[in-house]
Amino acid sequence: MHMVEMTLTIARDGCLHIPASELNAMGLASGEQVMVAFLSVDGEENSFHEFLISAESLGNVATDESHDIRIPTKLLIQANIPVNADVDIACLDGAILILRSEYFSLADLEEILRRLGLANQELQALIQDE
Repeated sequence: MHMVEMTLTIARDGCLHIPASELNAMGLASGEQVMVAFLSVDGEENSFHEFLISAESLGNVATDESHDIRIPTKLLIQANIPVNADVDIACLDGAILILRSEYFSLADLEEILRRLGLANQELQALIQDE
């Protein structure tokens, strides 16, 4: 996944013109309604001077069950993580780490990465011995 950015200029009348070719590349068509969302500290001002254009409401996306991540109970039990615990998920090159939130710290992550590196070295040695 990549974040694509483009530079546009706000016209004197306050309008922002996005070329049709760019809208088409985003899967949006002329006359289509879009949602514009931004992050706000106070609930009113665009605090970060950024916004997102989406074909659907972000509120609907956040509550849509098809976007939920479901971790099998058996896997949580094997990892000694309570079924109702909050978890942190870290996506790394070639690995996904699922950690109990209250135990996740930079030191924990460094130790896990060190162990993964050692495990990867052992696996490579086993493969080479075959």
